[in-house]
Parts: sequence; C-alpha cells; structure tokens
Amino acid sequence: KMKKTYIVYIVFLAIFLLCSPATARRNILTANLAISEEFDSNRYETEDDQVDFRQTTVTPGFSFLSGSVHDSVELTYAPEFIYDHDRDTNDIIHEVTFAFDRQLNSRWQMTLSDDLSFMNYDKIDMGPSGERTTQFIRAESYVQDEIVDILFPELGEYDPESDYNYVLSELEERYSYASAEKKNRVDSLLAPADPGRRRHYTNEVSLDFTYDFAESSVFSFGYTLSTLNNKSAGLAEYVEHLPHFSLAYRFNQQWNLDFLYEYDLFDYKDVEDERSHNTEFRLNYNINSHDLLYWSYNFSYTDYDDGTADNFNSQDGGLGWEYDFGSRSHLTAFMGGRYEHREINGDERGYEANATYTRDLRQGNYFFGIEGGFDEYDGSRGWDDLREYLTLNAGINYELFQDVNVDSQFIYERNINWERTVAHTKTIDNDYDAGMGLTYTFMRWYSVSLRYNYHVFNTDGQYRDDFDDHQIFLELTVARDIFHW
Repeated sequence: KMKKTYIVYIVFLAIFLLCSPATARRNILTANLAISEEFDSNRYETEDDQVDFRQTTVTPGFSFLSGSVHDSVELTYAPEFIYDHDRDTNDIIHEVTFAFDRQLNSRWQMTLSDDLSFMNYDKIDMGPSGERTTQFIRAESYVQDEIVDILFPELGEYDPESDYNYVLSELEERYSYASAEKKNRVDSLLAPADPGRRRHYTNEVSLDFTYDFAESSVFSFGYTLSTLNNKSAGLAEYVEHLPHFSLAYRFNQQWNLDFLYEYDLFDYKDVEDERSHNTEFRLNYNINSHDLLYWSYNFSYTDYDDGTADNFNSQDGGLGWEYDFGSRSHLTAFMGGRYEHREINGDERGYEANATYTRDLRQGNYFFGIEGGFDEYDGSRGWDDLREYLTLNAGINYELFQDVNVDSQFIYERNINWERTVAHTKTIDNDYDAGMGLTYTFMRWYSVSLRYNYHVFNTDGQYRDDFDDHQIFLELTVARDIFHW
C-alpha cells in the first residue's frame, strides 16, 4: 500500500510539473538530518520502580518544493529510526506528507494535503495482566491515546501534559463501568496475545476551498478522510469522515465573528461506530486598535451505535480580553465554564479563569501566566467536588549572541482531586517543572540544541508516587538545499 501511495504521489507530481511552464516555477530539493540523544532518570515517574531511559533517534529526510505565482506543491519524506537502549528495542516510523495549494482566482483558493504514516514498534512488557494503571504508565504513547479515546471520549485529543493525572485517577473506575466490548479492546491493547511487532498505518487526506467574499470575511468548506489500517498493533481499524465549513465575517471595524461546524463520523471495522457534531462560535468586539473583547461558545454531541455506550454532549463558553500595552506588552485573559451531560453516568460542570502577560524585548521575550478552576460531578449525593487546579508558569526566550539562543521555563501545578464514591476524600498533587535550553546555529546549515529539565512531583494519593526526575535532550540537525532549478 505504501508503494501504491508513492506511485500516486509521483504521477500526480509529474503531471503537475509537466503541465506548468518551466520558466514560471522555482524548484528546490532539500536534504536534512537530525540526530538526537534523550535521557530520563525516571522513565515511569515513580519512586518504587525507577528505570532509566535513554533513546537515540535518527531522522533523515528529503523535501521537494515547487512554487509559482499562483500555486505551490511540497512533498516530504522523513522516517524516524528510534533505538531504546534500556529496552533494547528498535522502532521505525515512516512518514510522507504532501501539500498542494492553488489560487484559483482573486477570491477562490484550493488546498489539498495528504499525510501517510507507517508505525513499526517492538513489543514491550507492560507489566502484570490486570494491573491496568501500571500497564497504562508503561504503555507506548499510541496505546495510551487509544485507551483514552475508548474510556475518556469527552477529553477529545489526549494531552498528557494536562490529562495524565486525571486519567490515572479515573482509569479503573472508567474501566469498571465500560461495556464488554470496550473492556476487551482495552485488555487487548494492554496485554496483546500476538508476540510480534506492533504495526499500523494511518492516512489523512484533506481538501479545502476558501472564498474571500469581503474585506476580512472568508467562507471555507472542506472534507477530511482519515483511515487506520491495523496490522498487529491491536488498534481498532476505522475510516473517519470529517466534512466541515467555517465562516469569518466582519460586520464593521468593531464587530466580527468566527463560526465553525464539523460532522465527525468514525466508521469502525469491528466495533460500533460513533459520530459527533461540533460547533465553535466566537464574537469579537474591537474597542480600539489595541483593546479587544470576545465571547466564545462551543457545543458538541457524540453518539454511539452501541446501546450500552454513554452518549454525551458538552458545551463551554466564556468572556475573553486581549489588550496591548503599547507595541511590546500584551495581556490575554479569559473566564468561562463548561457543562457535560451524559445519558448514563453523572453530569460534570466546571469553571476556569486564566491570564498571560507577554513582554517583547529587543532580543527576545518573557511571559507570566496563571490558570485556575474547579470541576464538579453530579453523583448519587448531588453535586460533589471533583477536582481543583492552579497553574503558574513563567518563561523567557533570549538571544545571548548572534546565532546563540537561550530559553528557560518554570511551571507549578497544584491539583486537588476528590473521590467520586467517598464523601470528602481528597488527594493533593504538587507538580514542579523547570528547564533551560541552549541552541547554537552555525555554518548556515547546522544547529545544535541542548536542554535540561528537572521535575518534582509530590502527592498523597494512591495512584502515583512522589518522585523527582532529570531529563537531558541533545540534538544535532542539518538541512541543506541540494538542487535549485
């Protein structure tokens, strides 16, 4: 299938270039190479089972870019060869991306893209069967993504930075009231019977059209087709259909709105299908050139063919403010809430507020941010506290010398989680993360980056341990244009 896809790319590219005047185009072939070394002193972020992690990644790549006044086409191939020193495993990721855009006339524009990936992983030991939390911690990222999609569909795209603690604390309970089909899927991912390597393909094709019908007003529509072809990874095969349209409309100099609608259909091969309707709405009011207020509202509904699955709808919205203190300082703030209704299990609601201040320097910038909120769960006793959170973060990016950049960031997170089944039983997590990086660019084509990160986690909960963690990342990259014509 990969060979067929390459042939399609080559044929399409050849026809496109042959039909275009040679004198009107500029073509560039670029080769690049990245070699990175990563070290982590506490792979599984635990005190009792500390395991070092050292990984070498080699990423060669080629990119072809052809452009003219009205269109451009780009084809890139960038495989990753990953060696895990501690597990003694070799993983391979092949990725081919294609992008084509064309200005059809003064108002219409077309964009076509395709992203093909082939993942080939060594099988790893994820721990004793039945200890799902431990197995989840040890699992590869693609396995974690699939499990979260099965048991936590309301989270959407899984973000480990913000969702990891919550998923671990809820994993066993979500598994306990999942349908038999979902339990089987989770078990097959955490303890696959097939002893071979884990392999699967993904492919995503998108076609979009954009129409500029007035000043700062754009209407766009398109369709995305995504597929997953499982070879031996234990993943559920599917075809995803995603038609969508959006509208950006300016009423006058002060008022404008943005609207998006998506219909998302997952057509699974061996499990029940699911579909969702997603809408996003934002109304902006420009008080003046440096002062903006906006109101946002988003609504989504997810429905499963499986009669035992928990259909749900979620909505969130709030008020935001963006303000420029002159040309160098910028403030963003938001305050809002969300509500999630489930047909079987209890509802959830939450409130949040955040603000970020950014200051541009002559040779860089720095920022300060704060975010906080709380969520509640509607259980058998009525509305109970579910979790509270507070995040503080600050960072700086600065050019020390010509071609030498330094960056640093500090993040503090405090999370309070209450058990759903026991009144007034709570756990408190304190998470500290600090890091610094240095990047040096030399001889025009080369760059080297070194980064160190220190992580401390303290908790009184039962799902995670106190731990500290040292991480070091070193990468050398080179990218050079080989041919121009």
